[in-house]
Amino acid sequence: STGPSRVYCRRLNCIPNLTRRSNMPRFAFRVVASLLLLASRTQVAEADSVVEILGKVKTFRDAGLEVFGSLSKKLKESSQAELSEKAGKFGDDWFSVLGVQKGLTGLAKDFAFNYLGRSAYHSSNGDLVTAIKKVGASFPDDGEDLDDDAIEDFQYYLKKVCTEGKKLFKEGGSLHEMLSELLTLLETKGVEQALSSSIKESAVIKEAFSYFSGPIPRVVRGQEEEDGKREL
Repeated sequence: STGPSRVYCRRLNCIPNLTRRSNMPRFAFRVVASLLLLASRTQVAEADSVVEILGKVKTFRDAGLEVFGSLSKKLKESSQAELSEKAGKFGDDWFSVLGVQKGLTGLAKDFAFNYLGRSAYHSSNGDLVTAIKKVGASFPDDGEDLDDDAIEDFQYYLKKVCTEGKKLFKEGGSLHEMLSELLTLLETKGVEQALSSSIKESAVIKEAFSYFSGPIPRVVRGQEEEDGKREL
């Protein structure tokens, strides 16, 4: 097969002629919505429309642009110009709606054509699913402050998402490339503190991840869930 599952296309109201460049941005948003909702096992109300779900995906994109833009600025202010440029480029490259290999379109195309609806992926993505859920669960409940422990957990499990995703997604593909770049950035000296500050200042990141993670409890690092190995 060379295209996404027809069942998933019907559910998402995918657009025909997916290779047409004019259609890819809308298709990208729909598949990214599918990826995030399927991976995080979010309970979506029947009343949720495609437009409403895409609105949440926009929130996720806005959070990414905000955090990496802030990270780039803070690194520049601390005289780390080269690292600042890398952080800014990562945000521009991967949270853009446009693009072929990179951006939301590149990620969506890679996922839809190579993984979505394929048993080889869905039968072995449990560790990745668990890591994604724990990223969202790192945030405290509504009304609670985003403390240092929560941010430390967030960064820990974000790295976990990168390592688990790299095991599943093939080298040369957009997903593997994005996760590789993100992990390299997260593990670079000087990034952790600046990123913590950027996350604390973000007005939308908590909303983005709390939606995609669903109503699940706070987790403790080191306690991995065995039942996550065959989630989807």
